[in-house]
Amino acid sequence: ITANHLMAVILYCKFTQLACEFSKTFRRIFREEDNRLETIEEVKARNREYGLWSRLLTEAVNDYGHRIKDYSINCYYHGINNRMVFPQFQIQFNCPTSLTVRYEVAAQFATENGIVLDLRKDSADLRFFNCTWLSCFSNEDERLLLFSPTIKLHNIMVVSLL
Repeated sequence: ITANHLMAVILYCKFTQLACEFSKTFRRIFREEDNRLETIEEVKARNREYGLWSRLLTEAVNDYGHRIKDYSINCYYHGINNRMVFPQFQIQFNCPTSLTVRYEVAAQFATENGIVLDLRKDSADLRFFNCTWLSCFSNEDERLLLFSPTIKLHNIMVVSLL
């Protein structure tokens, strides 16, 4: 792995707000001024500002990461700080996504208003980069996904109800 790839992962792990802003460039935004979702071209234009970082993180996951099937861990968690509806139990992450093996870490990111996704390994092709050894927050036990094939959504837990 190169120094550039390591720096890209460290920036993603250490600067949470920056990572959130970066991740938003992978999603279409609703434009209230003209009551519409962004076009794909508009999303690409926003993401272009982070193009090098995006490429380096993708390479870190795909070239230097690990296949989820090679690990004995079956359960991963992802915290979301709002409530969402999922129309199916096979989901994909098409933007940088942090997973942890610790429920309490995901719940902390979800906050009281959010949800924690309980994900189970389901795809032999799913790859992640284990960020724990690079992170200033090694207690988070973070794994980074990008452009994942489907992963099984086992459970959705509403944090305020637990």
